[in-house]
Order: sequence, then C-alpha cells, then structure tokens
Amino acid sequence: MSTPFNNRIIIFDYLRIIAIILVVFCHYLYVGNTQYSLTIKVILGVIGNGIFLFISGYLISARHYISGVRQHSIKLFVVSRFFRIYPFYWVAMIFYIICAFYFWKLHYNLPTLIVNFLGLQAIFCPQIVPSISIFWFIGTILLCYFCYILLSKITETTNGIIFYSLLLLGLLLIIRIKFGIFSLQFIEYYPLFILGVFCHREKIFENKQFKPLSLLAFAGLLTSLFVILYTNIPLGNSIEISFYSILVAILVNLLRYILIFCFIYNFFILFSNFSIHIKEDLLLKMSITTYAVYLFHSALFMPFDGIRWNIDIIEGIVYNFILIVAGLPFLFTVCYYFQKYFDVNNYVKQS
Repeated sequence: MSTPFNNRIIIFDYLRIIAIILVVFCHYLYVGNTQYSLTIKVILGVIGNGIFLFISGYLISARHYISGVRQHSIKLFVVSRFFRIYPFYWVAMIFYIICAFYFWKLHYNLPTLIVNFLGLQAIFCPQIVPSISIFWFIGTILLCYFCYILLSKITETTNGIIFYSLLLLGLLLIIRIKFGIFSLQFIEYYPLFILGVFCHREKIFENKQFKPLSLLAFAGLLTSLFVILYTNIPLGNSIEISFYSILVAILVNLLRYILIFCFIYNFFILFSNFSIHIKEDLLLKMSITTYAVYLFHSALFMPFDGIRWNIDIIEGIVYNFILIVAGLPFLFTVCYYFQKYFDVNNYVKQS
C-alpha cells in the first residue's frame, strides 16, 4: 500500500479523491428535486465527509505512532496542522465571502465572521452563530484534532482512547442539550475520526477474516441507510432533544458508521486484489489538491448554483455531463495551482 515517494499510503490518496468527488456531487449533481433524489445527495455527502474524518483519524495515529512507538510530540503536530490548515482556510473563506456578496448579496455579521475565521464552528454553530457554507467541516476536523490531543495527554492505550472518547461524546451531548453549544454535526462525525484511530492501532485492514462480513454488511447497510434517510427521520437540530429522537439519532448514526467503515474496508479489499492504474504523479497531485477543492468548490461553482433546480431531466443529464467532463477537471486544475502556490510559499513544507 505504500509508494516509493514519502512512504505514502496510496489507498488513502484514492479514497480522498473519491471522497471529494462525492462531496462535490452532493452539492452540485443534478438528481431531480424529489425527496428520493435529495436523499441520494445526503448519502453522497455523508459517505464523502465520513471518509475524510476516518482518514484524518487513521493518519493522525499513523504519524503519531509508528509500530506502537510514539514518534512525534503533540507540540510539533499542532504547529504542523496550523500551517497546513489555517492560512489556506482563511484565503478560501475570504474568497467565498466576496463571491457570496457579489452573486447572492449575502452579508455576515462580525460574530459570525470571528467564529468562522477561528474555525470554531463545531462549538458555536449553528445555535449561536451560523456556519459559513461548507466551512463547518473544517471546524469539525479542528475540534477532532483538539480532542485527540487532549485524550493523548490522558491515555496512550487504544482502549483508553475509545473509553474516554465515548465519555467525551456523552458529556458534549449533555452540554449540547442544556446550553446549545457544540454542533450535532461534530457529535455525529467524531466517532468516525476515532474509528480511524482504532483501525490504525489495531491493524484492522491487515486482517482479512472480515472480508465476507464486510461485503455482506456493505450491501445490507447501504439499503438500510437509504431507507432510514428516505423516511426523513430528524436527527434533532434543536437543543430541545427528546429521548426518542436521541435514540433514533444514535441508531441512524451507527448505521452510517458501519456503512462508511464497510465502504472503506471493501475498497481496501478491491485495491489489494485488483490493479488500479493512475500515474503516481497525477494521483499525488489530485490527492493533495482535495483540500483546496473542498475549500474552493462552492465559491468557484457559485455562478452556476441554482441552475440544477430549474431544469428538466434531459437538461439535467446534459448538466451532469458538463459537470463531470468539464467541471471537475476545471475544479481540480484551478485548485491544484492554488495549492501549489501555498506549497511553494513553504506553509506545507515548513510543517
């Protein structure tokens, strides 16, 4: 699974590309305007974002520990993450705010700007201030990193990480219900981050005995998740959450976690049994560019946003064809040069 350059895990490069395409499709693919079609888009977004959280958890553990031996200090990790995330994130947000004002006449008040620029959406959004577009996900990633750092100070064992993560989730859920802070999106996605940490430490993907189960589970859970989302069961966006809605949310999210794990695991199996040929240089460029694509795709596609809501099926097919054949290459190309500019200016290299 490793490549000659930088000992990268190739499969995660493929998964990043798949994840960002799913997220872009979630936001811009034309699938109709029925509840059924909107559910499909929700599934695309859930899987795409879930893959990113899982990979983040897996790789933070891989970089922090190699063969069970602690390799890097938390301080070094914090510094590297800051230079990897924030400068580019600020530029993308400024670009988005300018585009939103020009195309949609949107204005954001000062508290909203401060919370979003600091990446605190997972704490204060959406109950205190609204999150700006897709940038809620960056706030979620940042809080996941902070929680991992906190837990690493408390315990070094895998069982300890799992135990204190569950404890932390319970505490955050109580705070959410009582005071309305900490977003449900973070509470829902954080377990996928911890699942990634667990899979690295326990070498889950090196154990082939789960293969038949994962194949069966993937097919069954994809169907189950679709049915549950199709019924439009609310996950509770209010601080007044009943016991029943919490129970339903737990069950729905458990299905999501297992679905995403099975998706990733089956991809590992397919990757290990079949050759997937993409030039390493192209693969690396596309994988590194996924962060820029995530940050900039909403702003770059903003002039065309809304078109898909006012077209018929035939026009939708043409729209999707243009999106896939021209839109995605354009998006990756522009974002590659954005990313390359920042790399040259040593933000990533310094980290």
